[in-house]
Parts: sequence; structure tokens; C-alpha cells
Amino acid sequence: MELAPMAFLKRIALTFLTVLSFAVPASAQSDDTLVFATVHRPPFVDTEGDQIKGFSIDLMRAIADELGGKRRL
Repeated sequence: MELAPMAFLKRIALTFLTVLSFAVPASAQSDDTLVFATVHRPPFVDTEGDQIKGFSIDLMRAIADELGGKRRL
């Protein structure tokens, strides 16, 4: 089955973009500080004294740990 010239070019372009989409995230990592922001909404974020706790805080800490970043909380 022979493809029309435009269909062939579309297939080549989509193949190239697919391969490129896998390469870009690997090169997007950097040593820059990762900053998270949230609002005070229990149970997602709550304070107990000077401690910040909650689901969102736990999630942000897990993401920082997975990325190998340093935490400042």
C-alpha cells in the first residue's frame, strides 16, 4: 500500500515528534531549587505549632525525595 506524499510526511513528522517527546524530559532536569506552593486547607495543609503537616505536604516531600532534592520545611 503506497501512501500519498502528504500522508507520508505526516507519518514522518509524527514519528519524529514522538521520539523527541521521550528525549526532552530526560534533558529537562537541573540543579535548580524546586519550589512548591499551597494554601492552608485542612486536611491537605494544616499547622500544629510550628510544624506544617497534611496530605499536600507529604506529597511534596515525597516528590522532593524522589527527585533527590533538598528539603527546607
